[in-house]
Formats: sequence, structure tokens, C-alpha cells
Amino acid sequence: MSTSGTYTSKLLVPIDELVRLAGDAQGLTFQILKAPRFGYRSTVLFLEARSNRYVLKILDPAENDDRELLPAQRVQTALSTRGIPVVSPLKWEDGRFFSTVGGNTCILYPEASGSLFEPGPGGPRQLAAAGETLANIHATDRGGLGLRTTSIREVAEACVASAATLSSPVDLEINRLRDLHFDEHQDALLHGDFRAQNVLFRADAVSCVLDWDDAVVGPRLLDLCYSLIFFQAVIRDEAPTVDAMQSFLMGYEGKNPLTPDEWDRMSDHLFVALFKGLTLWTRIWNDTNDPGVKARTQAWIETYAPLGDIIPSITTRLRT
Repeated sequence: MSTSGTYTSKLLVPIDELVRLAGDAQGLTFQILKAPRFGYRSTVLFLEARSNRYVLKILDPAENDDRELLPAQRVQTALSTRGIPVVSPLKWEDGRFFSTVGGNTCILYPEASGSLFEPGPGGPRQLAAAGETLANIHATDRGGLGLRTTSIREVAEACVASAATLSSPVDLEINRLRDLHFDEHQDALLHGDFRAQNVLFRADAVSCVLDWDDAVVGPRLLDLCYSLIFFQAVIRDEAPTVDAMQSFLMGYEGKNPLTPDEWDRMSDHLFVALFKGLTLWTRIWNDTNDPGVKARTQAWIETYAPLGDIIPSITTRLRT
């Protein structure tokens, strides 16, 4: 298996063979445009055929149940007609939106237009645009999408259970989650992983939202707080500043303001969001045997874990 950056390739056959097989299934001859992108759950190839560009998302079937892929494809197809900037997957020969190619589960998309988030001078405007887009997602009718429902309590309990099975380079103080009180409230369509790596921009506007694999129905604070903390994770080495969070939140509240009751629960939800990300990184840190991957994920954990001590003060500053 090869690696790139942090994660291991999901390809079960050589890349050239998989590209050829995928082309045969689509009646196209694909050319590889650039190096693959290796993610935690998928490997992505950037392809071209007949002057059109495509993105091939490759999954290990041992890690993904076909039934779990259907809701994400259904969401993207539905949202493309509801004003949310997404790209719908293309169908394969059997009419499905995913297919088995070379042993891998593959999903093919037309290439989305846009550029990745840039933290420079235009960063605050792009953060505000991202916040506005997330607000629009949360306001979208979720009817007929067949998504499962989640809750803040479910996520918190999953973090505690996961942390109990893992060693960690730092003390995550996960027991803090046991002391929080969660009242369930407003259900919304949640993206589940609304971070800069999954959002494309054209100038200061969002041009496409990618990767709907974690889409669920649940309380919007779960989605919003995760984005406030982790939107720039991996792209930037340092933890987010309150100013960056405020830029994102300004865009969000301009479209979908939080209620006083939600503001009262913001601190608890930020704790859950923080530990959701920290336990994911800790799982990667435990699973990998690659020294480079281990060092990088440890650096992320060590950078973000101290936020747990200042979340109440962050909430106060965000609210003022």
C-alpha cells in the first residue's frame, strides 16, 4: 500500500489497472491528471476523458457497506435541485451511482469547479461564505432523503466509548463529556464533515460542497460547532482563532440565527465537537504504523486538545 500525506491508499489493484477498468465500465478512456489524494476513508483520482474532467472516489468495500452509500448519493442528487451547490454522481452500466471496479467500490463525479479555501487576506470572506452555505444546508427540507437521525448525546457517548479503547499521546480528559447535559432540539439536515477540504470556492463564494458520506438528520449545533473548530484543520497547523470562528459564525447567523436557548448550549456542543475530532485523530494515531502519519496526527492532537480548557471563554467571546 502506498501513502500520501497522512493516509494509506484504498486501491486494491494497481492504479493503472483500476483506471482502465473504470474507463471500460463507462465507455471512456481515462487519463490521470495529477497525483491521487489519499484520505482517511477514500482515495480520490483526478481523471480526464474526451476533454471532460472527472473525479473517481475509491472505497475499500471491507470498510463500506453499499447500503450506507445510498443515502449520500440520494442527498447529492436531491440537493442539486434545491439550490445547494453540489455535484451529483454519474451512473454506471447497471444504473447505480456506485460500482465494484477491480475489487474497489467506486463513485464517479464530474469535476466540480472551484478552488480550495485560502487562509490569506480573503480568508474571512470565504469563512463567512462557508458559514452562510452551512446555514442554507440546515434550512433545507430534509423530507424524502431517508437519512438516519443522530443526536448530541449519541455522538458524546460514541466519543467516550471510542476513547476507552484507545491509547492517546495526551490526556484527552474525555470524562468531561460525562458531566454535560444535552436537551435534544431542532432537527436539521447535517453535512457531518463541513470542513475546508470539502468546500470549493469561486472567489469569495462557495461553488461546491463535497463529500456527503456523513449526512444525517440531527441538531444543527452538532454540525455548526464541528465546523467552527475544525473548518481549517489539516490545512493550517495551528488551532482556530476566535476571529476565524466569528467570521464563519457571522455568515451563518446572517442566514439562520441561533436562538437564545441554542446559545446557552453552545459551550457543551463545542466540547462534543472538539472531542469528536480528537477521538478520530486518536484512532488514526493508534491504527497507523507509519512514523510520519503518527507524528502528524500527534501534532494535530497536541495542538487542538488545549482548546478544551478555554471553550467557555471562546463561547463568551463568540456571543458578544
